[in-house]
Amino acid sequence: MIIPVFHCCSLETYLTNPEIEWPSQCPFCGKNLHKHDSYRRRVESTTVCARISIQRLECVPCNQVFSCLFEFLNPYKLLAANVSDEYVRCFVEDQQTLRETAWSNADELLPETSLSRVQRAVAEAAEASGQVLLELREQIAPDVATIACEAVCAPQSGKPHALCVLTEIFVVLRRHFLLDTEKMLVAYRRLALGFRFPTPHSLKHALF
Repeated sequence: MIIPVFHCCSLETYLTNPEIEWPSQCPFCGKNLHKHDSYRRRVESTTVCARISIQRLECVPCNQVFSCLFEFLNPYKLLAANVSDEYVRCFVEDQQTLRETAWSNADELLPETSLSRVQRAVAEAAEASGQVLLELREQIAPDVATIACEAVCAPQSGKPHALCVLTEIFVVLRRHFLLDTEKMLVAYRRLALGFRFPTPHSLKHALF
């Protein structure tokens, strides 16, 4: 099981301020959590590659062990989540092509490698767009379902339905966060955490 840790939004921020306040209560029973063990995992951004420590916590009454995963990490993936989210934003909001998105970001990888990463990031975001929409409707904009349905039903766009929904998600987030792209991407990431992690956390305190 995984517990999201809202400590910092990027690998670079974590490396400059690695002091962590770990979750103290079990998300299921509310009892105290105790340190169990830890493991190391590798993560890459566009500017740095590092191995970081992932703390595991145990709830004795529930007989559960939780991995504390920072919000800038994608489960089981090497690329930092904030990087893949920026790829998606550039493709969806700036209407760049996949190749333009790969080459316009400050990525030190070969262009072919960056393009492959962008393709995977957009495909995975489109696949998850329906679930993110549900979180968006619950946490921020109850009326977003109508907006998204109109986008999905608009054949003139020529986009696949999932990409239409993904586009409208960013439209609604932009309305709320205006010019603050960093906060918008943080909100998008935390909405995504709401369905990827099987723990009953409310994200309202994390978003605002």
